[in-house]
Amino acid sequence: MTQHVLFIVINASVIGPHNRRTGFFFAEVAHPFEVLDSAGIAIEFASPMGGWTP
Repeated sequence: MTQHVLFIVINASVIGPHNRRTGFFFAEVAHPFEVLDSAGIAIEFASPMGGWTP
């Protein structure tokens, strides 16, 4: 049976009352993706609102 991993990434490009920039760093998902993919684990990406992520 194939194992699955779901990465949930943020949709917001700014957050809080001071409109601070937010998002995710590519390395935060790139390294785990490479390791999991090499192990034959199926990987999916999702965001709370769907669509583009900063």
